[in-house]
Amino acid sequence: MSERSAGLSFKLGRDERLTGIRRHTFDPVEVLLWALLNELSVGFSSHKPVLDRILPLLEGEGLDQVGKGADMVAYSRDDLNFVIKFPFDDGAMTLTPYFSPKIVDGFFLAQTTLGGLFAPMTDFPTAIEDGRGKTHFVSMIVQQKVRVAADVIDELRATNRTRNIAGVERAYVKLSQRAWSRGIFDTDPNWLENTGFMPDGQMVMIDVGEITKNVREFPYYEGIERRNCYVGNTLRKAFSVSNFARCYLKAPHERQFVPMPKIAKV
Repeated sequence: MSERSAGLSFKLGRDERLTGIRRHTFDPVEVLLWALLNELSVGFSSHKPVLDRILPLLEGEGLDQVGKGADMVAYSRDDLNFVIKFPFDDGAMTLTPYFSPKIVDGFFLAQTTLGGLFAPMTDFPTAIEDGRGKTHFVSMIVQQKVRVAADVIDELRATNRTRNIAGVERAYVKLSQRAWSRGIFDTDPNWLENTGFMPDGQMVMIDVGEITKNVREFPYYEGIERRNCYVGNTLRKAFSVSNFARCYLKAPHERQFVPMPKIAKV
């Protein structure tokens, strides 16, 4: 089997659970179509080691849906240290063959510039059999699982450690400023769901959906002044246009590739 044709195959049940997971060999024409539509993978052969580690962990067991947005749906299990994201159409409530252009652009931009600031990730061609036995040729992104910032803050509140929330906010400001210094920023202010903590405690970004380098997009988000999208004086002050300009493109030499995810059971 050629390394360039390696992928995974899933069955999607009516309960939205993924089962029947196995290795899949794609026809060269299918792989070419996948590459042209998605433009995601930096190198097909480079993701084979990750694929070889994923397969034994998934065979014989299913995956549960753990998150859903307008453009992506995520699957994982409690015993896995990674998530798998598929393209999703929120309007039609169904998986789609390929990621939207903004996901493709955000993936490439993050993958080639935000190493150390973004959760490790890679991508694969995938085959999914629906409940009617029809196979769909789609894409998936495999990403290191993190503790989402929203969950961390919920735990701090539940354990009466609300003073520590300021530390989470400061970590987000620092993360954002480091990305700005590379000329990259996230236009989506929903930072509580779009960032998380790695096992070593480092905060990283996890959502490629609205990553951009277009400086003209910073001042406003959907017509709202950027800093007014945030709650609390710390974040409002940090996300002013003047603070952004002070950091923007100060360290483009720090750009680096996002590494492959480390696949394991936990």
